[in-house]
Amino acid sequence: MKRVLVNILSTLYFIAVLLPVMLLIFLMPVFFLIEVGSMRTSGFIEPFPALAIIGFISLFIAISLLIPFFRKAYDVLPWLFPFVKILLTNTLILCTGLAILSYGYEEYNQARHAEYFWYMIAFLFAGRLLMCMYFKWRPAFKASQEVTEHEA
Repeated sequence: MKRVLVNILSTLYFIAVLLPVMLLIFLMPVFFLIEVGSMRTSGFIEPFPALAIIGFISLFIAISLLIPFFRKAYDVLPWLFPFVKILLTNTLILCTGLAILSYGYEEYNQARHAEYFWYMIAFLFAGRLLMCMYFKWRPAFKASQEVTEHEA
């Protein structure tokens, strides 16, 4: 009975919480492009709650990794943990790039806008390059293998 209840609770958490969170981090590059495009065309900063989005996503991913019966979703779907890990890192890079661009748009100066746009592009390139190197040296395993394989 306890096992059935745990499986039902884990399935509900996956459907009600993790699927919307995964959809949000999957669509984050689209939101990023829309936000950068509107900032470039209007010349003004629009409120974009990047830190709130990162905190919201990270909270529910951490809950799903720290509580053992919520971690079952990563055991049933082995591709889910690398997917979440890579896209969360990508979301952090995109939100930091957007913060850099927003800093450049604090004053109305076309030269400053262009300069910080290129800073953002350079940061995105460097961040993605560092992310690729990190995942080449430390590949994303299944959540249950992450601890055991690196301890050996």
